[in-house]
Amino acid sequence: MTSVKQSEVSPEFRREFEALSARWLADKDVASASELLFAASLGYSDSSVHQAAQFLIDSPGVSTQLRRLAVGRLPKVEEVPAAEIEHKQTFEIRYLKSKLVEHPRNALAHVELARAYVSLGLTEKANRHIRVAIQLAPSSRFVLRAAARFDVHRGKVERSIKALEGVASRDPWLAATLVAVADLSGKPIKKIKPLRELLEQTNDPAEKSELAAALGTFELKDAGIRRARKYFQISAVAPNENVVAQLFWLSKNYGVNFDRSLLDRGEAFEARAQSSAEANDWENAIQACLRWLDNEPFAIRPAFEGGYIASEMLGDFKTAKEFAHRGLISNPKSGGLMNNLAYALIMEGDIVGAKDLISRAKQFLGNDEERERAVLQATEGLLLYRQGNAADGASHYIACILKARELKIEQVVQLAYLHFCYEELRIGHAPPFWSIEELQKVFSGDEVSKHAKIVFNRMVQPMLIARQKYGLIDSGYGAPLPMLVPPT
Repeated sequence: MTSVKQSEVSPEFRREFEALSARWLADKDVASASELLFAASLGYSDSSVHQAAQFLIDSPGVSTQLRRLAVGRLPKVEEVPAAEIEHKQTFEIRYLKSKLVEHPRNALAHVELARAYVSLGLTEKANRHIRVAIQLAPSSRFVLRAAARFDVHRGKVERSIKALEGVASRDPWLAATLVAVADLSGKPIKKIKPLRELLEQTNDPAEKSELAAALGTFELKDAGIRRARKYFQISAVAPNENVVAQLFWLSKNYGVNFDRSLLDRGEAFEARAQSSAEANDWENAIQACLRWLDNEPFAIRPAFEGGYIASEMLGDFKTAKEFAHRGLISNPKSGGLMNNLAYALIMEGDIVGAKDLISRAKQFLGNDEERERAVLQATEGLLLYRQGNAADGASHYIACILKARELKIEQVVQLAYLHFCYEELRIGHAPPFWSIEELQKVFSGDEVSKHAKIVFNRMVQPMLIARQKYGLIDSGYGAPLPMLVPPT
């Protein structure tokens, strides 16, 4: 069956489709999701269809036939461009504003409208609706948690901490939020004992898991894994998607037991991204990052991690650009995302666009963001090489490597060196600091990171093979510098 192109549908069908999409966004149930997917089977689609499809896949009791239809409507990364996401958010804003005209005191609608504004980078508009929601429902669990996440996004948490301190000792969800926000912001918790007592009094498994995970994180930083372990064991009873991701990370770094069946939970996208990346299953890792970003559109980590995997592990710069664009919609001042986008643009030959982004990134990166500044130096080094200025390009790469070694970020040391190597080989020079044999030995050994090995095999090794046919010019870098020798 040939599907209908979106441009070929009638205005009447488009209006009907938009009405079904609006109903799905309002009801979020199996019936509205099914109707939307049947309409989409005619070929017209948008991101609301993708959300409805995921909803049906995650819902118990859905028929096999309907589940298959839903799987067929899930997008690949390239099918969800940033422009479509922005269109969907604009449509959702119109819908929510119409609802607020009818029900201006609906605090939940104000929160959802704020969320949609944040996804478009309209932070001040979002802030107004968050504050209205707090005034309308000052003790609402949903409103206070949403306000706390928004304040963390803005880097202004004092107001949320003050509001949460007054109610945290009575509500496990709000207690968990207070601990998490205080941890992220580095603020002390004035009264931790009542929160521990609340955990003992809580019977609901989901509430207990959320609070136990937060207290476990607090104890991990304050007293170490021995005291934290008991909290993490409690948190594994009925974890939500964030706790699943935390438990997976703890299993890899502290040996905490992890039930891998938790990865199959509906919205455990962050944990699935981590698990897929660990298994070198990069395509599924990217898909999980996409779902994670759909689920948390103003979060910056899925945009960073998805973009990194696409560019460094796969050399897929189209997808890397998409992650950067989507992340910058709700985080328009992220110098790190600007750097990632600049790198992808350079690799696709857009030197002018990349140069502008690097200049903007320098303005937004703070003095305390030393890692990001070091990586930006490497990206600027790449830009200089592609502009024909190899000497300054090499200086930038070496500066990045030195800074990363000073900061003890060995993976950045190794990746920066490999990109430096690639640029030297590309212009006919021998690898800097090492012979070809030494280079191959080092990056096949156990001293380098898994990601560095992948980049070596994907980028540098093919270039070495190609260049050896024609001979290489020694660029005069000499013996290996101490900064490139793995630390003892």
